[in-house]
Amino acid sequence: MVALMILTALFSHTAESGKWFNQFEQRAWDWRLRWLAEREAPDPKIKIVVVDQSSLDYYAEDGITWPWPRSLYIPVLEFLKAAGARGVAFDILFTESSVHTVHEDEQLAHALGNTAPSVSAVVMSKIARPTNEDKLKLFADRQGNARQNSALLDSLERIPGLPRYKSATLPVEQILKESLAFGNVSADPDSDGVYRHYTLGGLIKGSPILNLPFALHSLAPESRRVVLDVERFLDDERRLTVRFQGGEGAYETVPIADVIGYYKEMLEGKNPRALEEFRDSWVFVGVGAPGLLDLRPTPLAEKYKGVEYIATVLDNFIHGDFIIKTNSLTNVLYGLIAVSLAATAVLFSSRLSFQVLYSAAMFLALLVVNFSFLSAGYWLPLIVPSICLVVSLLIAFIFQYELEGRQHKFIRDAFSHYVSPDVIDQIVVNPESLALGGERRIVTAFFSDLEGFTALSEALDPKQLVQLLNEYLTEMTDIILEFGGTLDKYEGDAIIAFWNAPLALSDHAERAVRAAIASRHVLESMRPRIQERYNVDLRLRLGINTGLVTVGNFGSRNRFDYTMIGDAVNLASRIEGVNKFFQTDILISEYTYQEVGEIAPMREVGDVRVVGKQEAVRLYEPLPDNYSEEHRNQYHKALKLFKKLDWRQALQEFQEVADDPVARKYQGRIEQWIATGAPELVQGDVVWNMDNK
Repeated sequence: MVALMILTALFSHTAESGKWFNQFEQRAWDWRLRWLAEREAPDPKIKIVVVDQSSLDYYAEDGITWPWPRSLYIPVLEFLKAAGARGVAFDILFTESSVHTVHEDEQLAHALGNTAPSVSAVVMSKIARPTNEDKLKLFADRQGNARQNSALLDSLERIPGLPRYKSATLPVEQILKESLAFGNVSADPDSDGVYRHYTLGGLIKGSPILNLPFALHSLAPESRRVVLDVERFLDDERRLTVRFQGGEGAYETVPIADVIGYYKEMLEGKNPRALEEFRDSWVFVGVGAPGLLDLRPTPLAEKYKGVEYIATVLDNFIHGDFIIKTNSLTNVLYGLIAVSLAATAVLFSSRLSFQVLYSAAMFLALLVVNFSFLSAGYWLPLIVPSICLVVSLLIAFIFQYELEGRQHKFIRDAFSHYVSPDVIDQIVVNPESLALGGERRIVTAFFSDLEGFTALSEALDPKQLVQLLNEYLTEMTDIILEFGGTLDKYEGDAIIAFWNAPLALSDHAERAVRAAIASRHVLESMRPRIQERYNVDLRLRLGINTGLVTVGNFGSRNRFDYTMIGDAVNLASRIEGVNKFFQTDILISEYTYQEVGEIAPMREVGDVRVVGKQEAVRLYEPLPDNYSEEHRNQYHKALKLFKKLDWRQALQEFQEVADDPVARKYQGRIEQWIATGAPELVQGDVVWNMDNK
């Protein structure tokens, strides 16, 4: 009994951080939260003005298509001011100048600063991207002024653990100058892609920024009184857990075309009832038409309006209704109590029927306690205590339990050399995944090879060759598994691996690229030792591509492999071969680059049409450590001229980095054009066509 309780305490403590636990717990939480939402009432003072399909169709009849002229939003602001709305937040970005006239930007900016108290949307990013420094400075100045009137904004930088953003997408300058406040509209889902949490805001280069619903509330005088009470709801990751008020579509939502119509009626002295409906209200202006794609998965629905989600956050903030997550100690004690009560029947009764009924009653009691905590606003774990109860019951079935343990050990032993421990954990939980079959999934494919392996194999005797390959493959495989990859197969010296299957990884492309860079570093450290021992020099070639493939178990019923097939796999293989042409060691496709960005110094190599492909793909190279920033800038300057077809000037610039093998390829191509008297070039001439794999 004591040993069981000790094991339960340890299990409860460690399981909370396990990925598999979180996945199950999140699903169970969604089910409970839907039950709670049906019994909650939303704040009637929170309203949504939505650009819905009916509004789009209404104005399309007059030839006005999306994106709308910004003058259409001014009547909304004027009407809400006349109605006495507390504030209005735009969940619509105005980051590009109006496609109609610049004057419209100025008109909207003036309205934002002089009608109903309003918040403009900005987008913060944790990825470093080019940002207009003048606009960022203006934004910082505006935020500095806003801090004087917002206790929450002023205190934001003193709350530890909030996000530090590296770049921002800001409104046009006119709106930036006139808006009273700004709210960040970027948000991150949980690991399974579902939105359950929200953050207060963060910092960008020392300037605090609130997320949109909190920025809206900061416009109201009462904001100072409720400001810091929200900190008690923050979890260990400094996030707020959202409590949904009512089901989908709970908040009063008015088509924007109707609100513009109310404004026209107001000018004519009609329909005062509409003014009363919006008095003292908090208003969000957002999009809801399916084609405008502001939809996100939440516990309530797979396609939940983004503007309705942030309206829920404001509701939680106003009423102090965010969910509080219980701490680890409470969770462990909860599990201990549950298992001790269940174990009493399991350990001290030999009657199977009594054990089953008692355990069922305990599970029912667990649900009652859990839902009671939920009603009070607490997220109490359900999965771990449930597992503890099941384990207590299984103690009565030692023989079956030992058989299952032997099966798990077999799976771990069989797969430990091919996949990471996290993947093995998933297979152990779901051994049915070893059956034949596949699924369509986006993965990042990884192909590596050794340069000149045929000549190398001829230079060594078989024993030395086996020793060398084993040493090399062990080091490279350890890196792949360390970064969460799945080893597909070995083909001589070649290694094929992939990420995001069978275990889902939101950052699979980044993991693959980092594994490639780590492989380069490890091989560099191995080379002196290998040269001394085997008198050979190993050089790596790596190709990486991200795309949709079919992944699963393929083969016969008695023998099969967990592998991937598809065009994206073939492209990764071809990219690996392109290294030979450019004398590079790592190349990644534009599709992978779009996922990872500048996680390491990168440069564009060029547009390449590989064997078997009609369309060219742009390739990038994660640069070795010995490439300076000056070198990279000079190379990109030359490449830019080349792509503009100013190839004579490009030749001069490429000659400045003549020690660069990629630059030499471009230099040689231009010199060949000059030597052969090539005619005037066209845009298609900048593509490299590969003749072999």
